[in-house]
Amino acid sequence: MQTASMVFIVLALALVGSVAQAQSPAAATEQPTCPPETSMGLSVPALIGAGPAPELANLTGAEFDRAYIQKMYQLNTNMAALATIGIEQTTDKNLKDLSGKIRYEKTKQNEVYAMLYRDMGLGKIPVDYSKVQTIVDSLVNYTGTDFNVQYARVMTGLLTQTRDAAQLAMSRATNPRLRDQAHIEARAAQNEINALQRWIGQETTFVTPLPAAPAPAGAGPSEPKPAQAPCP
Repeated sequence: MQTASMVFIVLALALVGSVAQAQSPAAATEQPTCPPETSMGLSVPALIGAGPAPELANLTGAEFDRAYIQKMYQLNTNMAALATIGIEQTTDKNLKDLSGKIRYEKTKQNEVYAMLYRDMGLGKIPVDYSKVQTIVDSLVNYTGTDFNVQYARVMTGLLTQTRDAAQLAMSRATNPRLRDQAHIEARAAQNEINALQRWIGQETTFVTPLPAAPAPAGAGPSEPKPAQAPCP
C-alpha cells in the first residue's frame, strides 16, 4: 500500500543525516561560530525550489490534469514526510499539533489524487523519494527552538507552493473533481500558512546586544581579541 510505504520511507529518512565534523582551531585565529551548511546556508526558496506552478503554467487540457496530479502528489509526499519530522522533533505543542493536522490532510489528499489518476487509466503515480530525503536532511543539524523556526519556515514555503498550484488548477483543470480538490487544497493551505506565519511572528524575536562595560578606572587598554576567520 502506497501510504504504508511512504511511512516506512519517512521513518528511514528520519535516521539519515550528515554529521558535522569538528574543525581544529588555528593557533592565532579564533574560529567563528558558523551556521550549519544545510538549509541555513540556503534560503528556503533555494532549498525547496519554485514548486509546481511555474512548470504547469504553459500546460492545458488533459496534459495539465496529468502533470498537476503528479506534481501535487510529490509535493504532498514531501510535506507529509516533513510533518512527520515535525511531530517527532518539535518542542512546541502548537507546532506539533499543526504538523499532525498537515500530515493527515496531505495523506488524505494523496488518496484522492491516486484515485483520480487511476480513473484516468494512468496507474500508479511516480514518486521521487530523493526529494523527500533532501527536505528531511535540510533540518538534521537543528535542535530546539532553531529546529522549530526553520521547520516552520520550510513548511510555510511548501504550503505556499501548494496554494499557488491549486489556485492555477481551480481554473485550468478540465476534470471537475480535480477542480473541486484544488479548491479544498488551496483553502486548507492558506489556513495553515496563516497559522504558521502567526507562530513564526510570535517566536522570532530580535534582541539588541548590551553595550560592552567600560574598563575600570586606571586600567590599561584591554587585550585585543584575535581576529575571526571568515565562514567558509
